[in-house]
Amino acid sequence: LSSYQVEGIIVNAANMQETAFDCIQHASIPLTLIDRKVSNYDYDVVGLDNFQGSVDITEHLIDNHYRSLLFISEPIAQVNTRKERLEGYLNTVSQHQNLTAEHAEVALDNPELLQKTISEFVTRHAGHSSAIITANGALMLLVTKVLHAMKLVWGKDIGLASFDEMNWSSIAGCGITTLQQPTHQIGYSAFQNILTRLKHSENPAQETRFEGRLIVRPSSHALPSKE
Repeated sequence: LSSYQVEGIIVNAANMQETAFDCIQHASIPLTLIDRKVSNYDYDVVGLDNFQGSVDITEHLIDNHYRSLLFISEPIAQVNTRKERLEGYLNTVSQHQNLTAEHAEVALDNPELLQKTISEFVTRHAGHSSAIITANGALMLLVTKVLHAMKLVWGKDIGLASFDEMNWSSIAGCGITTLQQPTHQIGYSAFQNILTRLKHSENPAQETRFEGRLIVRPSSHALPSKE
């Protein structure tokens, strides 16, 4: 990196081995992480307010009279973004009565478990207004495939909302409610962090979070009463 005269690095650490940061640390190059923290490394972090994002999605579904909720995430392990999104969901549902709230962790390469999880959830809550929240766009895509295979229509038979606005979110079925990340703000802030770090390398690491924008579509509209 030094031979290329790199003065700062902005990294999306998703699926990145933590040992890769050793070289950067030894080179003393300013680095800003996008969204995900890396344990044992003290770097600036810029990203989405994941906790508040979950609050916004969950409150929206509750306001639309969904009473059985399922939050699906990839395995949380030590990934702070997944943990924060789950915590926001659990915190919100804990403040409401007459609500059944479940959560599950499913790897992207385990479609059988995903189908089983959704099928059992739907069976347990047959006759109630149920909705699924997915923790990212990749899971949202897999969930839509499962619902399609089960002949369940989001926005009619079941509610659906997700983190991450995808380029197909508005045209999938009736359209899927998503939480859009403020990518411009995140990118600009990360760049500003690098410039600041070049001038003040001794400053303690800081964390900057931005709220997402909930894009409401018919997938999360209030369903006809099943009670």
